[in-house]
Amino acid sequence: MYGVEDIDAVQAMVVDGMQHIEGTFRATLPGTFDIYVAGSTFAAPDTLHRGRAFPEARQVFVLRDGTGTPEDQQYTLTRELTHLYAWHMFGPPTSTLVSEGLAVYMGMTSIADSDHVPLKTFCAAYHQAEKLPRVSRPLRFENHIVDLQNYYAAGCFVEYLVETHGLENFRTLYSGGDYEGVYGASLETLEEDWIADIEVSVVSIPFDAEALVNAVSAVGRAYTTLFANYRNTAAQQAAYQTLDTARIALLEGDLATVNEKLAELR
Repeated sequence: MYGVEDIDAVQAMVVDGMQHIEGTFRATLPGTFDIYVAGSTFAAPDTLHRGRAFPEARQVFVLRDGTGTPEDQQYTLTRELTHLYAWHMFGPPTSTLVSEGLAVYMGMTSIADSDHVPLKTFCAAYHQAEKLPRVSRPLRFENHIVDLQNYYAAGCFVEYLVETHGLENFRTLYSGGDYEGVYGASLETLEEDWIADIEVSVVSIPFDAEALVNAVSAVGRAYTTLFANYRNTAAQQAAYQTLDTARIALLEGDLATVNEKLAELR
């Protein structure tokens, strides 16, 4: 199993992830926690997840089945470790928006030098295509594959709050949920400020914005279709590997490869 064979690599990623989180907040998580490494896809209904955290139990589950890249795996592990860290250091989150937004933000900053499309670029493209999710409205956070745009929008919004108002204010918001008390403005007003910031920021978008939106939807649909009746047959395993190549290409903004790999599955 990949998880067993690469246990030293997993351990190194855990150390790197926690060092990044603790270094950012300048505080060490007390106590211990458990990391579980899956060598094959999670059982239903979590099949499309690549990582899960159960903060109260101090448990993190990650997938390491030969798919993904080291950067993708580091992002996932750091993201899930953030859920664990924040729960115990800040208190239970008051909303999925702040919880998932912080996890995505920390995961992305942990791989800032990678080929992954930066959050600002992704959200600028979605805004240009007039498809940027509104964080002031209820958003679905089912998993990162089918709801990537929602997770990234939450991450972008948290990035804006942290960069504009500081980490300590966001830390207070995390467990309190009082936007007015912390920032002197409602969530809706802060969302408008965030969108205005996107509009005035100089962000180079190296691909067609509408093509990105379409690619995100297409990859999500392909995964949903594949796992609707997944029995781990040889053909399905091959399709899974091809689809993972498309997923990584999407995360890196290589939309030509996304389309090429999805075409192979038709």
